Amino acid sequence: MTEFLKSIFSPNDFMPHGHSYLWAPPLVWLHAISDALIGLAYLSIPLTLVYFIRKRHDIPFNWMFCLFAVFILSCGATHFLEVWNIWHAAYWLAGGVKALTAAASILTAILLVKLVPRALALPGPEALQKARDELEIQVQERTAELRQATRNMQAEITERKQTELTLGASEVRYRRLFEAARDGILILDAETGMVMDVNPFLIELLGYSREVFLGKKVWELGFFKDILANQDNFTQLQQKGFVRYEDKPLETSDGRQVEVEFVSNVYQSGDGRVIQCNIRVITERKHAQDETRRLQAELEKHVAARTAELAAVNKELEAFCYSVSHDLRAPLRGLDGFSQALLEDYSDKLDGEGKDLLQRIRAGSQRMGHLIDDLLNLSRVSRSELHREPVNLSGLAGDVAGELRERDPQRHVALRITEGLKADGDPQLLRVVLENLLGNAWKYTSKRPEATIEFGLSCDNGHSSFFVRDDGVGFDMQYADKLFAPFQRLHGITEFPGVGVGLATVQRIIQRHGGRVWAQAEVNKGATFHFTLS
Repeated sequence: MTEFLKSIFSPNDFMPHGHSYLWAPPLVWLHAISDALIGLAYLSIPLTLVYFIRKRHDIPFNWMFCLFAVFILSCGATHFLEVWNIWHAAYWLAGGVKALTAAASILTAILLVKLVPRALALPGPEALQKARDELEIQVQERTAELRQATRNMQAEITERKQTELTLGASEVRYRRLFEAARDGILILDAETGMVMDVNPFLIELLGYSREVFLGKKVWELGFFKDILANQDNFTQLQQKGFVRYEDKPLETSDGRQVEVEFVSNVYQSGDGRVIQCNIRVITERKHAQDETRRLQAELEKHVAARTAELAAVNKELEAFCYSVSHDLRAPLRGLDGFSQALLEDYSDKLDGEGKDLLQRIRAGSQRMGHLIDDLLNLSRVSRSELHREPVNLSGLAGDVAGELRERDPQRHVALRITEGLKADGDPQLLRVVLENLLGNAWKYTSKRPEATIEFGLSCDNGHSSFFVRDDGVGFDMQYADKLFAPFQRLHGITEFPGVGVGLATVQRIIQRHGGRVWAQAEVNKGATFHFTLS
């Protein structure tokens, strides 16, 4: 090995390059300095590449930089040997270094050819700029999300703090109510039935200390034996979530019995369930209930007595009506009959004044008979039993209108009846209402050669009412309060016949049906009567 190394570094009878330069100093030093500088430059390049690779491990294909460093370093070594061989003929060593440089060059060239497509696939400046812009947008979006998340978190923290403050305030309010309540309150563990808390009112009511309650199961407390007597009752409360007892006695420490109302509710509190038992003293309520029952019994006695009195009055009224119907009608029929007999049998012996007086007697007796009939009808309306059923008001109005036409066929009256009007009421009494209202409209339009009468349904401010409208003589509204009073008339008997009971009858029937009746009119422009039914 030693001989081999000596042969490499020895001249082996070769002449150094200086002989080729004829040892001309300028030429020798030109080549020596130039090769030395080239070698130094080649030496610095690999050192720079190695330093760069050590600092930037993230750069792709960094192994290629290592090959470049080896290749350049080999090239630099050949130049250093060129300087050496100017004075020494170590051509074997120079050839070996050149062979090494050739190998490194070929390997680098081959790998560089393979590397070029991959290097070309790397993004260019525009792609890198676009990626950078997209990355900046993503960073901005992510930053905005982080800021929003931070704000949300701050809001949640604020809300939690507010909730904690609210819960704290609520706990304080609840505690104050718990301490100040004038009902007994007992808090139990919903799973074990253990007493967790008791308010001062219950302690004061029963006369036991707080220690007697706390830590005990509710069925172990003797004064609750009639309410939650055993664990089975407590289990039932757990399942239902609510239990209520009335008129249950609690025994106090001094042996008194206190009537209470006991209400228990199961509800969630934090991570567990609790039972709140409210114990209310109902002694005063029971006294009030007893007093109410006593007063109700007395009231029932009074009502029974009053009912008997009303029944007696009704019997007397029926007897009076019978008397009016039979005892008063007979003299009136006699007056009318005898007056008519005188007019028929002695008309030739009577002068005009006598005949007129007899006609007045007849008219007065007949008017009194009509008045008695109207009074009896008004009495029957007030006393008769109400039989409600669906009623076709349009059909009733049509029947009444037909009767009016048959009674007075020569009149020209346009009767307009809205079809399909129905109501719930007594059909007989409602027929009386329509007979009176339509009859009045017929009567008070008799002065007109052609008249119009309507029956329909109106709606005012969302309220509906039936109406009968005519275009007759009407009346002055300042006297409207007299319309529905018995025997009150706004027109003379010589103008229009009648005794003034019809509208009073209408009002009583409508009131018995839970409705109301009213009128609107103007002199010589007609009248409209409205009525409602409940």
